[in-house]
Amino acid sequence: MAAGFHRVYVSRLESGKWNVSLDNVERIASALGVDPIELLLHPRSSSPKADDATS
Repeated sequence: MAAGFHRVYVSRLESGKWNVSLDNVERIASALGVDPIELLLHPRSSSPKADDATS
């Protein structure tokens, strides 16, 4: 990974087993070429949720 993290560390972050520090959020964002805030926001869904379809 371009940010210099071991694959096991990234895997544990992705699975929610470990928490990430803000410093590491900045390193990951830099490697991905995005602003750090983009990694912290909830993704927008492109399809409606099942709950929304019944309302």
